[in-house]
Amino acid sequence: MELSRRTDLALQALRALGEGFSSADSLAEAIGTTTGYLPHVMAPLIHSGWVKSTRGPNGGYRLDTAIDALTMRDVVVAIEGPIEATGCVLRGGPCPGNEACALHPAWEQVKGAIDKELSRLPVSGSSGGTRQ
Repeated sequence: MELSRRTDLALQALRALGEGFSSADSLAEAIGTTTGYLPHVMAPLIHSGWVKSTRGPNGGYRLDTAIDALTMRDVVVAIEGPIEATGCVLRGGPCPGNEACALHPAWEQVKGAIDKELSRLPVSGSSGGTRQ
């Protein structure tokens, strides 16, 4: 499982918006991205109903849900898609038919544990990562 930079930026944006309304310029600066890339980060959050955007000179973004209600899993799924067994950890593709690799059962347990832990962690209370 690999998460994109966009997921990191989305988590940072939600935390920043948890402190109040933000213009696109100030939000982009706060999370370390450009105003040109910011809509790519914000679109899934808006589509999920967690963030509202307002256009115009006084426009920007605001939370439309309680940040404490959002989990890390919610954001990962909104940005990356469902947490699934999309590929064999050894073969780089799906395990073919009924020929599962030797790590398949263990990998299924690991993914289940990741999913469970991400569901337990609130967006508001998790520690931030480092910027690259």
